[in-house]
Amino acid sequence: MRALAIARRDGLRDQDRVLSALGSLYREWGRLAKALDAYLALVDVRRDAGDQPGTAAGLTEVGTTMHAAGRVRSAMGYFDQADELMIQAGAAPADHARVLVWCGRTRWEQGQHGAARRWWSRALAMLVGVDEAEADRVRALLATEPEGDPDFPYLSNTSSSPSGGVG
Repeated sequence: MRALAIARRDGLRDQDRVLSALGSLYREWGRLAKALDAYLALVDVRRDAGDQPGTAAGLTEVGTTMHAAGRVRSAMGYFDQADELMIQAGAAPADHARVLVWCGRTRWEQGQHGAARRWWSRALAMLVGVDEAEADRVRALLATEPEGDPDFPYLSNTSSSPSGGVG
């Protein structure tokens, strides 16, 4: 926390990095409430700086942390907000698709299988021709039967960096 106080004194750029690192460390240590505090502060810092892609990434981290804490419905809301910002910011297709897969996952876990498939279909459309390996993983999700348990091999509950560090 001392590092955060120094970062606040020195400006938003350092504060951003410290909050991101703190959130990641706390989540890895299983201190999800602390991780959530850090990520929510990160969202505020990035939003105040007018950084839409960064805000979307922060919202994704909040959603992932909520999911890890078993708060799937709350996670869904944060992933939806990240999706909206990514649309506005014109995010990279692979990064945006990862958020869409999370949007689908949270709906699947709530029993909303049709909605999950719609999110995954959007993700697949973004991935085709961009990242075929990820597109194949999304195809496998789409092939899951409603009574089945989809395999989320590249989406763990504790790591979700939309910049490629997912699971």
